[in-house]
Amino acid sequence: MNAATIYLFVNGIATWPGNFTNWNKRAVTRTHLQTPHKAEAFEYFCTPLTRPFREDERAKHFARSLHEYTKAGWKIICVGHSNGCDVILDGLRRADWPRVEALHLVCGACEADFWINGLNNALADDKVGKVFVYCAAKDWALTLAHSLPARLLGYGTLGLHGAQNVYDRVSNRVGELWWKNYGHSTCWQPEHFKNTMTHFIHV
Repeated sequence: MNAATIYLFVNGIATWPGNFTNWNKRAVTRTHLQTPHKAEAFEYFCTPLTRPFREDERAKHFARSLHEYTKAGWKIICVGHSNGCDVILDGLRRADWPRVEALHLVCGACEADFWINGLNNALADDKVGKVFVYCAAKDWALTLAHSLPARLLGYGTLGLHGAQNVYDRVSNRVGELWWKNYGHSTCWQPEHFKNTMTHFIHV
């Protein structure tokens, strides 16, 4: 019997937990209705300024989920948006990089350098199967994240600059998609949501 697959969808900042219109809530519903897989929305709330103060706690909770699903033998696929990408990477480090089939990092406000964020080593050690990076050419939020005050608050610019310094040995397992006319959250708008989900979900 094949191992079950769990999708962990992690939102970014300024997202009220429990709101059924949140993209990760809608993603869970779509996964359950249209695939044989399971899904969970990892939810939290913070503002742009309060983001640094509980990031470690969010990473700790995400690491706990990773441990539980790994222990139960599930295949794990993580999808994050904006600061959710940072939560995912911090959680993976805290959990000592359990095996993850794929990471989908959408407009990531996390470290862009694959040596610094740990993804080169994780890919080389087969802790991560594949990494997909999604960037929006009109992403004003990540342009702000490139400013000095935002960098001091811990924001990264993966979604602004794309994957940087990818190890040649693992580059065939790193994909990158640029949306020319999208902003930071355009991909989650109702008219784009179905198409966006096709990048993550495989029956």
